[in-house]
Amino acid sequence: MKNLREVDLAIKQSLLVVVNAKDAEWALAKVTGNRRLSAGVVKRYRSIMEDGNWQDDHPDPIIFDEHGRLMNGQHRLTALTQAKDKQFLMAVRTMEPIESIMAIDAGYKRLAADQIRMYANLSVSHSLISSVRYWNPQENTIIGQTAMGNGLVSPQRYLSVLDSHPDEIGVVAKLFASNIAGITNAAVGCAMLVGAKVKPVQTAEFIAELKNPASTVAQAAILKTWLLGSGRSGLKGNTWVKATLVFGHALYALQAYIDGRKFVRWPSTYPRTIRGSSND
Repeated sequence: MKNLREVDLAIKQSLLVVVNAKDAEWALAKVTGNRRLSAGVVKRYRSIMEDGNWQDDHPDPIIFDEHGRLMNGQHRLTALTQAKDKQFLMAVRTMEPIESIMAIDAGYKRLAADQIRMYANLSVSHSLISSVRYWNPQENTIIGQTAMGNGLVSPQRYLSVLDSHPDEIGVVAKLFASNIAGITNAAVGCAMLVGAKVKPVQTAEFIAELKNPASTVAQAAILKTWLLGSGRSGLKGNTWVKATLVFGHALYALQAYIDGRKFVRWPSTYPRTIRGSSND
């Protein structure tokens, strides 16, 4: 199988090639006039690659136009130049007419929430994804550090573990009535995913307590009471604020359970209700 650098850009073809850091550098030297590079996208792709979760033979190809210019794939190739000793199989198309490339670029990009809704049948707001990704933990806990340091609740990671962590994802949907919005399901699900990565046994125990209507475990009971109480108000307000609060409270309750730390009410730094601005 060829490396990307060995592809003849003067021949129209579609093929599968091996791409490593040197191949990526070779291709990126052929970028002229492409859109501005997004550092955030590059960082996300690099994380996925280094964690071994990048998909070989991704259906979106690397595209070179009739003049040998790189027209599609600059973000993944830039990420590959930064990933350590990684190589992947990637589809590549050459001598692509400009008209075809423009037609593809004119489409509407699917956001992370669209992907989750399409592939996992979960209703998640775009603002939720942003807020859980950039949540700033109010306490210096193991789970909080993991959530921030390793990006364990990015959309791609969220999608990649759906099949292997169904309980963590669906825990709230199984617990509460329909008046609890989808934002709550996803925010608590993301929190449980983080816990499952750090403390899998204790997180499974905590989820079992959440599912048990007769549970007397204080941490689980307080979280459920808080979620249900806020849910009766319809969770009206700014989605970003609501998602951040739900995610943070769920992590706090889980961490308290793991630490064996009892509490009868939320700390003074934690809001008692979920209320945001009215510009949702």
